[in-house]
Amino acid sequence: MGPFFADADKPQPIVQLGKDGDKGVAHLSDILVSAGDVLPGAVLMQINMAGTNPGDVGLWNVVLRVGGSNDTLVNTKCSGTDLSACKAAFALMHITKNASAYLEDVWGWVADHGLDPHLNPTTTPQNIAVARGALIESTTATWLVGTSFEHCVLYQYALSRAENVYIALQQTESPYWQGTKTPLRAPAPWKLEASYGDPSFDHCAAGDDQCRRAWAHYSSDSSNVVIHGSALWVFYNGMLEGAGPDGHCAATGEVCQTNMVGIAGASSTFWYSLATKSVGNMVYDMSGSGLNRTVQREHRGSWGGVVAAYLRWTEEKQQKPSGGPTNGDGSSGKVGENDKKEDGGESIKSPGWAVVSTALALVLLHAL
Repeated sequence: MGPFFADADKPQPIVQLGKDGDKGVAHLSDILVSAGDVLPGAVLMQINMAGTNPGDVGLWNVVLRVGGSNDTLVNTKCSGTDLSACKAAFALMHITKNASAYLEDVWGWVADHGLDPHLNPTTTPQNIAVARGALIESTTATWLVGTSFEHCVLYQYALSRAENVYIALQQTESPYWQGTKTPLRAPAPWKLEASYGDPSFDHCAAGDDQCRRAWAHYSSDSSNVVIHGSALWVFYNGMLEGAGPDGHCAATGEVCQTNMVGIAGASSTFWYSLATKSVGNMVYDMSGSGLNRTVQREHRGSWGGVVAAYLRWTEEKQQKPSGGPTNGDGSSGKVGENDKKEDGGESIKSPGWAVVSTALALVLLHAL
């Protein structure tokens, strides 16, 4: 608490493991880090150091929490519809470029409901705007096993210029208050910070509520990434719907959100068993010479959609058309409310990109 964590232009870690370039041993287990107040400049956990051996720097059974409980003023300050006053933390976790860490059973949670009896979701909703989930910039080696980040405004996981990252058993949820008829659309109420690799939402039309929702996972300019088992969920469709009966967005064709995973400038990325719920596009891939979408309705399974593997082994230089507005993905114009580019059939598959459906995977296994 206090003014030290109040400035979003000068973010500060609440818990910091080492300084840039440090090497040694640091183990944390069975701890809770909670923001005691609305702290726009707070990073709940920052890891800067690396170990001599894998696992020298590690977290086990760690919770990073904002709101939802009696130990913080966030639970009552952030119960209204004006989230501009509830920028409660800058980020939940930041693993910096020279760090190397092993994380197991780590949960970053921006409260969507109260934990204590008097924090009733109807009378005291938790409408909290934490900007970022887990920002990973590590290039040495980082492992995340059994981790979850939920309800942040821009993204739940972001790999920015990262290398040599392994993720297994990953889970996310988008903020409940984003979506149709929401008072704020991503990146609001935050501003984008290029130095933190924040993803742009310029591919979305200005008023497209479902497109301007938090990325579950955004990977930019990253390589040598392997992911096994992701459960990327979204419920509800805007604050005005609240915790009503339409948690699966049946009123909008079972689509709560347009895009779930964003990939830009990535190579050597191998993703196995990717599952999503209530989205239009499971993956929105801008890495190659065109725009590639993996559409959930074409890959039915699990709780909505599932693919056995999403593989990107090379990256092509983007060829942007001359003249006219662009989305930064080599295509012109903006994506509207119903993802008009997808409907227009403008998807182009690059040679270094492939999706393996569950049906094909079963055929291959049977053949073996």
